[in-house]
Amino acid sequence: MPQPQALLGTIAVIKICGVAVAEPARGSGIGTTLISACTGLYFQLGYLLAYGQFDARGGLAPYYMRLGFDVHAPGAAISLDERLGLPVGIATMPGDQLFAR
Repeated sequence: MPQPQALLGTIAVIKICGVAVAEPARGSGIGTTLISACTGLYFQLGYLLAYGQFDARGGLAPYYMRLGFDVHAPGAAISLDERLGLPVGIATMPGDQLFAR
């Protein structure tokens, strides 16, 4: 991959590494607010793709879809070629799911 394309990947893609809300506060909108604030800032800063992953057994797919993310099948990769014209992808472990916007 040419160096400029590799550099684009490092400045255009950001991973949402973790959002946790204490059990008693779940359902109050804190997680949604955190993710919305982060993605809003990321896109304002010029990132083209925000993604993350979760355990497919956790039932979080509907949550991320409500937040406007595309949720991929368990174990499926995200192609950066289709989204950004970069001939690489983002993969995950079997049993995990990726979400992206």
